[in-house]
Amino acid sequence: LACFVSRACSSFSRNPVRLCVTHTIFTKLHFTCLVVCSFSSISFLTTIYLSTNAPTQMALEKLSNRHVRVAVVGNVDAGKSTLIGTIASGTLDDGRGSGRSFVIKHPHELQSGRTSCITSHTVEYDGDGAVVNIKTKPKRRTKKGPKAPQAPDVIGGPGCCVTFMDMAGHEKYLKTTISGISGGMADYAIVLVNSMQPPTHMTFHHLNLCIYNGIPVIVVLTKIDHCPPHVFKATLQAMQCMLRSPDIGFRPYRIKKESDIDVAIPALSSVVPILTVSTVSGEGLELLHKFLRALPQRRKHGKKIHKPFEYLVEDTFHGNIISGFVNRGRVHVGDTISVGSTRATVRSIHVARNDVKEAWAGHSACLALSFPDKKRAKKNVPVRRGMIAVKDGPVLTHRRFTAEVYLLRGRTVTIVKGCYEATVHILHMKLAARVIDIVKHDDGDATDEIHQGGRATVTFEFSHHANPVRQGMRIILRDGHARGFGVITSVAD
Repeated sequence: LACFVSRACSSFSRNPVRLCVTHTIFTKLHFTCLVVCSFSSISFLTTIYLSTNAPTQMALEKLSNRHVRVAVVGNVDAGKSTLIGTIASGTLDDGRGSGRSFVIKHPHELQSGRTSCITSHTVEYDGDGAVVNIKTKPKRRTKKGPKAPQAPDVIGGPGCCVTFMDMAGHEKYLKTTISGISGGMADYAIVLVNSMQPPTHMTFHHLNLCIYNGIPVIVVLTKIDHCPPHVFKATLQAMQCMLRSPDIGFRPYRIKKESDIDVAIPALSSVVPILTVSTVSGEGLELLHKFLRALPQRRKHGKKIHKPFEYLVEDTFHGNIISGFVNRGRVHVGDTISVGSTRATVRSIHVARNDVKEAWAGHSACLALSFPDKKRAKKNVPVRRGMIAVKDGPVLTHRRFTAEVYLLRGRTVTIVKGCYEATVHILHMKLAARVIDIVKHDDGDATDEIHQGGRATVTFEFSHHANPVRQGMRIILRDGHARGFGVITSVAD
């Protein structure tokens, strides 16, 4: 297991030979040792971090075969970050947002109470259902010394893992949430609703985003500890009516006891479970934990391990470090990959803060790359968000694609051939595309426009350059709000 030994002002600092002997002993026992020394005006701190290869391999297996990714969406005041912080830390909220301090990323988010970016937080359960990796409050880096390495998020063993993707709830950051839903590879989605008020238009929008992307939905009513019974009843009824509406068409099912979980999970394709929790009193949290542990892995990444390698670049750091998702195949340290039109060598791989030698389909991995021309690579930054990395040959790109598109009702939008251009979300990519042809589904004849609630076969052309798209990919049309959804049926150069 990952562990550490630390001594302050001890014989390690007075006698460096003892430190070298200790490092040699652990290395011969097949431990990977990382020695961190930090100085201050009154002490010398030596920390030895130990890890073995066996737990790292177990962590990779667990993250691939027993791992569920859950997108957490909802209105701005529903308590998404607070619920994730309470689950990950095992500490109840104080009613003033202390729970979200465990998972918040930027200081302005803690001050305003609004999440503005997408963050992921992995909770690991053991065989008995207890949370193994209790989260602590992040420490801000100071100028006194180097930042100490953090312990791995997952250490392996029996049980399962649940990764919560905290989405932004404010309408101002809706495009960020759409990107997270499109490229987050979520198995399930939890829609949080504040029980103190009826569901808002943003709740309806988030439900549409998840359902039209084929993601099963779970509704959680929060803040039930100080909600009057009549208000809670009205909110529950409004939520049930929204789920039964023609645009959504799902049957709500209330989860009140553990036996209800076995009834709801097999029917998630037509049923939306409704749970109630309070992060202040802890009511309903144990039932939510049991529900999360019972969720099966919906995306079978194990079937894509033997396919050609494909890596979705979601973010870049310092030009040569990329983070993203391994969609297909395997990658090893030392492999040569193609990122766009650039060839690079993989120098190191990190998965859930584990330094590993390989990663395969289903892993969110961070790769450190080495480019042949380092000066040119650093100046031109050849890697950017939205790219795809492969091993064999260059990435296949296309300028045009055809998709079966459905426009949402209630949105005053009309797609006009030759005049309409929108942002298209395809997996982790955000691209501008214009409509060049429309064929209606009703009569199969070509037309110049389609209106809200209409279905048609639409041909798009990327506005700037060709992109790596293929048949079967889901798309989201965004023009301010999400206007329509579709599936790519064919591609063309």
